[in-house]
Amino acid sequence: MDTPQTSHPGRITDPAHFEVLAEPTRFAIFETLQLGQASIREIGERLDLPPASLYRHVAALETAGLVKRTEQVPTQRRAAWIYSCAQSHPALAYLPEDPAALAGLAKVVHVLAQRAGREFDVALGQPDTVASGPGRNLFAAQAQGWLDDTELARANELLAELLDLFSSGARRAETQLVSLAAILRPPRSRRTPG
Repeated sequence: MDTPQTSHPGRITDPAHFEVLAEPTRFAIFETLQLGQASIREIGERLDLPPASLYRHVAALETAGLVKRTEQVPTQRRAAWIYSCAQSHPALAYLPEDPAALAGLAKVVHVLAQRAGREFDVALGQPDTVASGPGRNLFAAQAQGWLDDTELARANELLAELLDLFSSGARRAETQLVSLAAILRPPRSRRTPG
């Protein structure tokens, strides 16, 4: 998520965009298209959903300007559209001066967290799940600590570095698909103990 001060060409700030992304299937489609362009059939395969159930969601994303048609390709039955994200490396932006954007952003973050939790549960029983060592592809943690301005800036640099690492990778024979969901937040109470 971007801060208001960060210049990012793919910042998502429109409350209408947040409303569209707050629907779990649309969020999953949007997330899938961040990996690269795909047809409705390919999106369905990636999400393990019937393609027929995705058309209205893709149409809503397209109407909102979050995804676009990039080309039409022939298939055995009829031509199929290929879709991609309208912006490269889209990021949710936090705009404290816009209450409607904040409410929409909160809905999207809830969807993100719920999706991460569900996929974590599924991964627990998968044979290709690795939970320890340098090849670990399943990890969950929660940490809380007292950070000064310099330490908080470093934490944000590390988060940005991780996001860059995830968004710069391309599918190759030696790669595996992994997903990262991160939420940095102040706790409900900021009172000092004691």
